[in-house]
Amino acid sequence: MATYRIPYRVNKPLLVLFFTLDQFIPIATAFGLGYTFGAVFESTIFAVMYFKITSYFNENHPRGFVEHVLWYWGVMPLKLGFTVPDPLKREFIK
Repeated sequence: MATYRIPYRVNKPLLVLFFTLDQFIPIATAFGLGYTFGAVFESTIFAVMYFKITSYFNENHPRGFVEHVLWYWGVMPLKLGFTVPDPLKREFIK
């Protein structure tokens, strides 16, 4: 039987070492690409900066704050992904 790591609290994210999962994936990708392309120093700098920025926003702002600010400034669209058209609409203008 497989065992799973369950967070202590319901909304608490899973940890990999001392990184949250949303911080670990880009950092691991940066290190992997850095070793692959011979840019270890640059990838380490990027990983440290990314960790500092995400830690700041996770500690000082609620979840989804960055997406909201980007939407408010008009950088990010309101709906991401596939949307279903209204079934009561008879004419569609492209």
